[in-house]
Amino acid sequence: MNLRSENDTQLLKDLEAVRYEVFSLEIGELQFFKISDLFEFLPNLAFLKLTYGAKHVGMQYERPMFGMKMSDA
Repeated sequence: MNLRSENDTQLLKDLEAVRYEVFSLEIGELQFFKISDLFEFLPNLAFLKLTYGAKHVGMQYERPMFGMKMSDA
């Protein structure tokens, strides 16, 4: 069973295409993505700046909706 969304599948294809060329990466917003895939597909990654969550969620903010646990951090 494949639990990946179409966006995740496309992202992984893009990462595969540039896997040896990326040394630094900045991600401004990340939701519901398995971070271990990022490290698997980018073996030369030396610097990572990551914001995990969503911008402008307003009063509807609920921490569990982002899918990240303290153990993930």
